[in-house]
Amino acid sequence: MLNLKVNIEQDNELRNYIKDCIKGQVYSIARREIKEIISESLSKKYDENLLRLIKDEIQKIIKQELKLRYSGDNYIKQETRKILDKLIKEGLLAQNSL
Repeated sequence: MLNLKVNIEQDNELRNYIKDCIKGQVYSIARREIKEIISESLSKKYDENLLRLIKDEIQKIIKQELKLRYSGDNYIKQETRKILDKLIKEGLLAQNSL
């Protein structure tokens, strides 16, 4: 069994020592929590930025590939015009047959 005798003049020193110990533990826990919070937020921000960069690059590559293969907007306009012409002719034929 441990016996502890504390004199009145030592009481103030003991209290200060215990306060310092508690303060050190609290600071240690707070530092660890702050590091975790910062790490998580940086990780999320990094992931968001990385995904945005990947998405932007994929869009650029697709646009470049479409321009190379189909001469860009011209091809789309030509194909649209062909489809519309076909639909108009079919519509006119259907009207004439009534």
